[in-house]
Amino acid sequence: MKCVVVSFLVLMCNNEGMKVHAQGKIKALKKLRKAGHSINELSALLSIPKTTVWHHVHNIKLTLDQQRRLDAKRGGSASRKAKNIEKAYIHAKSLLLEQDRELLTAVAMLYWAEGSKNVCEFINSDGKMVRIYLKVLEKF
Repeated sequence: MKCVVVSFLVLMCNNEGMKVHAQGKIKALKKLRKAGHSINELSALLSIPKTTVWHHVHNIKLTLDQQRRLDAKRGGSASRKAKNIEKAYIHAKSLLLEQDRELLTAVAMLYWAEGSKNVCEFINSDGKMVRIYLKVLEKF
C-alpha cells in the first residue's frame, strides 16, 4: 500500500497523467498567441489561469508588429488608477467644502488608524469612537 501511495505522489509531482486542460484548448491557446493575443486576453478568453497560459506560450516568438501591438496595450491599469485617484480627489475636495468638514476629517483619521483597508469595517473597542464613526456613516 505504501508503494502505491509513493508512486502516485511521484507521478503527481512530475505532472504525469495530470492533464488539467484539454489538448484542443492548449492548441487553440498556442494558435491565438501566434496570432498576437496577450496573456491576459488568452486567460480571459479561454478561462485558463495566467500562469498556465504563460507556461504554454512563453517560448512562442511573436513578430515585431505583434510585439508592438502588445506593448501598446500595456499601461491600461496605471492610467485607470490615475483617473480613479483624480476622481476621488475631486470628490474628497467637494466633501471638505461642506459644513461638516471637521466630522469628515475626524472619521477619515479614525478609519485610517482603525479601519480595514479592504472592506468597510472599523475595529475599536472604545464606544465613543464607534459612535462617532457610526454617526458619520449614517449621515453620509
